[in-house]
Amino acid sequence: MLSRNIRHVTDQELADWIRSLITEREPESLRLDYKATLSLHKDKDKKELAKDVSSFANEQGGTLIYGIPEVIEDGLPRPKSLEECGMDMYPGLPENVENILLSTVQPPLHALTIRTVQLPEIAPKQLLVVHHPESYWKPHMIEGYGIRLYYRRGNFQCTPMNEREVEAAYLAREATCTHARDFFISGLFGVHYAQQLRAVACPVFPGRFKDRMLQPGFRNWLEVNRPTAESTPREGEWIPFVDGWRFLGKAEGEVNGKNYEIRVFHNGAVCLNMDMSKHTSSGTILMDSLRRDLLNLFARYTATVLDGLTLHCPVVCQTQIFYAEGLKATNDPKQHTLVQSIRHQLSEHQVAMIGRTMYRQVPEVPGQPYSESKDLSIDEETSTEELVERPDDFMDRLMVRLSAAFGLWGSDNNEA
Repeated sequence: MLSRNIRHVTDQELADWIRSLITEREPESLRLDYKATLSLHKDKDKKELAKDVSSFANEQGGTLIYGIPEVIEDGLPRPKSLEECGMDMYPGLPENVENILLSTVQPPLHALTIRTVQLPEIAPKQLLVVHHPESYWKPHMIEGYGIRLYYRRGNFQCTPMNEREVEAAYLAREATCTHARDFFISGLFGVHYAQQLRAVACPVFPGRFKDRMLQPGFRNWLEVNRPTAESTPREGEWIPFVDGWRFLGKAEGEVNGKNYEIRVFHNGAVCLNMDMSKHTSSGTILMDSLRRDLLNLFARYTATVLDGLTLHCPVVCQTQIFYAEGLKATNDPKQHTLVQSIRHQLSEHQVAMIGRTMYRQVPEVPGQPYSESKDLSIDEETSTEELVERPDDFMDRLMVRLSAAFGLWGSDNNEA
């Protein structure tokens, strides 16, 4: 199967993948099904479409490729030669597929992807790809065309789910709702000794990536996909820990002797631990500075990990600032610029030696001290799709809530 979300691969990557399936005679499986053609003129055809797609969503997810005839070889259904593939695509077919699935499958298929594929070898004929990952809202029922049933994917076909299977699916759905909350309590996030920020992103659909993360190839993937500052990879080192991998930044600080660390867990969760000294001035948090690191080190890197693991589901994020009591905050970008100008005048050794006192030249800024409790904690919901496609939207919501904790309205710098 594709190593990335099918939504995010290019047309050429998708075409190359399908060509390889055909030329390498890849057999059908629990997550792959070939169909010679697609007709939606009769109710039985529409019902068959809904059964096939919902059965993938109710199991481990999968891909239907229309336009690939199959032949049985060695007891397995395999694609015929490339010259025999392709089908005539009438105008509006992808839209009709989507409308049928949205109107007959309940709850709605939240991550449905429909794409046409053109291979020069079979032009003007085309292929149609319908994909849905394992659903976090399963089980999905077909309600229409005279049936009200749940279906699951077998090795080579979809079959009706029995009562026990349906009940187990509902229990599993309920369990996913508490998975993230339990993880925030039990996860090995490390200890904190000073003013630190901890941001944790936990998918509500728990992943099962321990074996994959223990393979040498995953270490290589981590090295290639390092955290970035804007578009430049950060310097640091990946090291394993009992529940996954840790990336320690190069700069010195209060997080295990470093300025920050990122943890990637076996269940797909991501945690950022960050020294707050870089983002504070005279006891005031510089929100503009904080947002930049949260966007790059947390939101965008979480998107990289989840997309790389092909884990696509809602994500619950918990952001904490330890020893926040008495801190103020400002959204004035001028303060961030002033602090950065002072910091750039110092060598790395001076920064390490001076620590938080390096910002004493910055005048105190207005703001409302946080006084609710010793530590500040905020939960915010998002999804893999939002983090991959619109990370700024998520970050705007999070920063508005963080600002509100200090009596600030959004980007306004006035006291509440």
